[in-house]
This record gives sequence, structure tokens and C-alpha cells, in this order.
Amino acid sequence: MTERRRALGLSQAKLAKMVGVTQPTIGKLEAGISLGSSYIHKIARALGTTAGILNRRDRRPERRSVTSAG
Repeated sequence: MTERRRALGLSQAKLAKMVGVTQPTIGKLEAGISLGSSYIHKIARALGTTAGILNRRDRRPERRSVTSAG
């Protein structure tokens, strides 16, 4: 979340205001102190990503299909 927020040039306070939470809430989420939030989907939308990415659940290498030469 921190990398994405910074890439967009947003401060924790600005993101918090966009989402309707406090800056300490954003700080706790970024620090991993609070791993869940009812606002995670709203935060993800504000950052142009998904809740899964923010929760690091979707950060797996992309699977590529293998085709056999015939």
C-alpha cells in the first residue's frame, strides 16, 4: 500500500481524507499493525488497485500456460 500511495504522490493524510478514515488508520495498515479494515476496498479503489494486492494475497508470479510443440 505504501509503495502505491507514494507512487501516486499521496500523503497518508490525503489518502485518509479521500477514503474517510484517519491518518493513523492508514499508518497502521501500512505498518501491518492492522491487517484488516472495513475500508480496504475503498482504499484499494482510491489507489487504483485491488484489496487482494493491498493484502499481498495476489502477489504471486503470473502462471503461464505451456503449449507443446506438435
